Amino acid sequence: MIQKTISLIIIVLLLFSSCKEEKSFEHSIYNTNVHEIKISNSKLLKASFADYIKDFDYLELKTNTDNYISEISKVQQFKDNFYVLDSKKSNLYVFDKNGNFIRKIGQRGDGPGEYKDIRDFVINTEKETISILSNRNIKIFKYDLKGNFIKDIPFSTFSPKHMNLINNTYYALYTDNSNDSFKDLAYVDLSGNIVKEDFAYPEDIFDMGFAFTGGISKIGSRFLYAQSSSPKIYEIDNNLNHKAVYNIDLDTKAWEDENKFEIERFNRELGKLEMSFLNNNFFINNNDLYANYTEGNKIKKGFYNITTTNLYTTDSFKTDGIERIFNNYVGIDHDDRNIIAYAPEYYTELSNHYIGLNKALENIDSELYQKFKNADEDSNQYLLFFNLSF
Repeated sequence: MIQKTISLIIIVLLLFSSCKEEKSFEHSIYNTNVHEIKISNSKLLKASFADYIKDFDYLELKTNTDNYISEISKVQQFKDNFYVLDSKKSNLYVFDKNGNFIRKIGQRGDGPGEYKDIRDFVINTEKETISILSNRNIKIFKYDLKGNFIKDIPFSTFSPKHMNLINNTYYALYTDNSNDSFKDLAYVDLSGNIVKEDFAYPEDIFDMGFAFTGGISKIGSRFLYAQSSSPKIYEIDNNLNHKAVYNIDLDTKAWEDENKFEIERFNRELGKLEMSFLNNNFFINNNDLYANYTEGNKIKKGFYNITTTNLYTTDSFKTDGIERIFNNYVGIDHDDRNIIAYAPEYYTELSNHYIGLNKALENIDSELYQKFKNADEDSNQYLLFFNLSF
């Protein structure tokens, strides 16, 4: 009887403890099965990447000399409009569903509501506001959908490089500050108050961050994170808890997760162009994980189906150059299709290098092929929408 009573007390205490953990931001790691993804196990296909594209469509972004786009890094669709970030010119443009230019959100400058640069942006779909992250201002600038300035949120203890919005409730800010004074992720509420920090660096670490490895997923509804130079990907839930979900094995020349804090040595090894490591462009859509990685002197892509565990990479397909067009993943549309940004002014040079490119693109969409074939440096950029089906 005493043993049963003790067991009951233990169960009650465990239940009480688990309830406390759910409400607290202190207990941030929870167990899950980690997908071990070995690049050498990728499937080999004899067909073109074009043969696996479905649900294809495209949109020409109609611009002029006043709003000409230089380099698209992120696109978010909200209602019938597309919000397009030109990271090179630090402009955020709005286009309608037909590709017509509507407006620019905010402007560069030093006045009220003006920013010095744009590193990232998010849309709060509940409050219908746009938040722009300026790295040089060390602020978030908030606007309504018409571009009217609402307020700014300054930061004093860290300098965020990228951000995401979790459940329209928290900004997740990637700091990329590799020293013992900062943690890699900071979560703040919509007013800018810090509610949690996560992924601390060890003491006396070499102070260096990288723009091409580590970071947070910038697109998609599932929020992913990887530490600099690490091949391990974590997922963050709505309660700001994290779990390791994917470990990408890049084989013999891979930079291992156990070396992720040896940032100075990683920097030295980069110059040899021999090692393999996970890049900073990764996201999940339609049960597929998309991830860029470097192998020697080449940047490649991996496509991993979470359900079947089948893996395809850049090397899986016929070498006809079509994947070079479907290269810059910038968003996901309302139909859960991937959004690619492409500047057709480079198409002629690409088609001269890859003999099979013209045929592959014509098989996808003959009208788009004609547009790209006749494009020049004054041509507009395009958004390409598609799903993959292997």
